[in-house]
Amino acid sequence: TIVGNKVLWKFPLKPRMNGTWRLDLTDDDGFKNAPSNYSIQALPDKSPRVVIESPQARELRLKPSELLPIRFAITEDFGFSQVDLLIRRNGRGVAGSCSIEFVVVGFGKSSPAFGSPSAGTR
Repeated sequence: TIVGNKVLWKFPLKPRMNGTWRLDLTDDDGFKNAPSNYSIQALPDKSPRVVIESPQARELRLKPSELLPIRFAITEDFGFSQVDLLIRRNGRGVAGSCSIEFVVVGFGKSSPAFGSPSAGTR
C-alpha cells in the first residue's frame, strides 16, 4: 500500500522464520539508495503466565456479604485482550464468571498487568 511517500508491506511470519531484510530502491533517474540489512526473528507465541499475588491463602471462608479482593500479575509476550475470572462452587462446574478490567503497568514484551474484578457478572 502506498500513501504519499509512505509504503506499507504486510507478509505473514511463521515461528522460527529468521533472516534479514532490506530495501533496495531506485528512483526515476536511476539513483539507488545505500541499503542496510535488518535482522528479523519470528518468535513462537508463549502461553501467558498468571501469578496470584493476593490473597495468598488457597482456601478462604467469607460471609456472603464480603468482597474478595484479588491481585494478580500476568506476563504475556505478545499481549492479550481479555481476562476472565471463573468461579466454581465446591469444585463443581462454573457457578459464575466476570470479566476483569486490567491496567498495564509496565512496558516491553513481558509487561505485567494487574487486575481487579469489574462490577457485575455475565
